Amino acid sequence: MNTEDFLTMVRNSRVIIFGAGYVADLLWEALQIHQAADCVTCFMVSRGGEQQAKHGLPVWLLQDVEPSDSAVLVAVHEAGRREVQALLDKAGFHHQVFVYPLLHELIYGQPVTEKKIMLKDLLAMQNPEHYWLAARLCGVLKQKDLYCRAMALHSSLPTAEKRYEELQKLKSSIFENGYDRNYPILIDTDFRIIDGLHRTVLAACCGMTEIPARIVNRSPAYDRLLDDRNFLPVSRLREFGLSSADVLMLQDLQVLLRDPDKHSAAKTAGQG
Repeated sequence: MNTEDFLTMVRNSRVIIFGAGYVADLLWEALQIHQAADCVTCFMVSRGGEQQAKHGLPVWLLQDVEPSDSAVLVAVHEAGRREVQALLDKAGFHHQVFVYPLLHELIYGQPVTEKKIMLKDLLAMQNPEHYWLAARLCGVLKQKDLYCRAMALHSSLPTAEKRYEELQKLKSSIFENGYDRNYPILIDTDFRIIDGLHRTVLAACCGMTEIPARIVNRSPAYDRLLDDRNFLPVSRLREFGLSSADVLMLQDLQVLLRDPDKHSAAKTAGQG
């Protein structure tokens, strides 16, 4: 389904959003941009229940919602896709639309260009106070506990653990077969990374000098949607309970990432 067909479907339906986390917030932003948010009847989650409302709409437990013909817009990370699909199928919700592949185009628009960019230039343009790339490198180096605790700042711990397992599969594929250039990262014209943090880190670990990228125009949505939960500054990491040793490791990895001459060391460690 392309974005035009998706928006037509939403506008002609009464839809339910499955999910109440970061991806659901991205979807809500996308629907607001396209003036389609009034088609949403409620949010739905599989567990929890402590959150009673989101964006002015009720949040219901899956077990308390009667199956209907409503389309369920599944707003969860791709790492949880199979589990969520099984849950919804079992509950009788068969009209499911997984929105993650559509979100970035809905929010940021069509890319203005697609080309290879120098990896060292991309890394040099990133804010050195943001440790979101270093956190991904923890996962590449199989520092699972630190990776999951850092990632849980903007996702649930179970989702972070699923993402860790997916990262190991992606790492094995890239180290064995090379980077799949059919999956470019997404950045804006200011070289701010929108999607592809894991792939960026893996490309660096593999010693790549260039990485394929789709480039969109700078958008105010970036600043609205991304905050310290995503960027992982030291202050946020400490607030979340990471120790001084944890933070020191992330700082060391930050230096490693920003120095292309040291990427081979990360590659060797990542293959271990």
